[in-house]
Amino acid sequence: MCTFDEAAEFVDANETVLSEHFITPCRGSRIGTLFNKDAQCRLAKECGLTVPESVVFRRKDDKSKIRIAFPLIIKPLTSTKGEKSDIHIIHDDSEFDKALSEESGCDEFLLQEYITKEYELDCIGISTENGAELPGAIRKIRHYPDGTGAGAYGIFVPASKLGINLDGLNRFLAESRYHGPFSVEFLHSRGKNYFMEVNFRNDGLAYVATAAGANIHARYVNPGLTYNPSKVKSIRMMNYSIDPLHIKEGRITRRQWLRDLLRTRVFINASIRDFAPTLAYYKNKLFKR
Repeated sequence: MCTFDEAAEFVDANETVLSEHFITPCRGSRIGTLFNKDAQCRLAKECGLTVPESVVFRRKDDKSKIRIAFPLIIKPLTSTKGEKSDIHIIHDDSEFDKALSEESGCDEFLLQEYITKEYELDCIGISTENGAELPGAIRKIRHYPDGTGAGAYGIFVPASKLGINLDGLNRFLAESRYHGPFSVEFLHSRGKNYFMEVNFRNDGLAYVATAAGANIHARYVNPGLTYNPSKVKSIRMMNYSIDPLHIKEGRITRRQWLRDLLRTRVFINASIRDFAPTLAYYKNKLFKR
């Protein structure tokens, strides 16, 4: 089970050899170009998912030939060849020039029409030979950095309340031939869920699904284990390391944050049932020098 993009790409590149000794994500086949966001968007559209208008853009390209109207969002074409800091929301030519002038090692981008989202969904699931299982998604309430960063605070919503095109998603995953934990990101706007990307790996927020009552990772290892979809519950999650930065930057009050903290039932970077990994992390951080 891969837990970050570089690992997923490494395993994919070496599937043929690894599959002789391990249970691998594509069972000896390869995901290949689907780590590329443009390839994902094209396949998603073919599978019936709603996709924002998109185009590949390289630094040397003439931006005047782009036919997508402002505002738009620019992001690395391949996650492993860029950073979160390479993601920009652009409203005019001057902001476009400023985004491209920032120091970065990324040369290839995906430009998309900017969807004014009501909220973002991070759907957590597993894909097996029997199809995809999607118990629910984290509806992100706060991100850090604001708007484009990782989920800092949100609520897990059971799949029955999401309105996701599961048939289209199943087709996408069947075409990819991927098996294992995955996440898929959607933007919700004006009653539609716009496809953003699939992460062919375990997601940083995946434990929230377990806490909500759907231990899909255990089920992937042992298909005999089951959970009752009707008992998967809504549950609030928080990354306590980054969410308080919204207080510092003036987006929420300390009182509002404390209220959200008290309503939170799962922290993605600590567990009261097993605090040893968290203690080890801070011990290493404190004494690593």
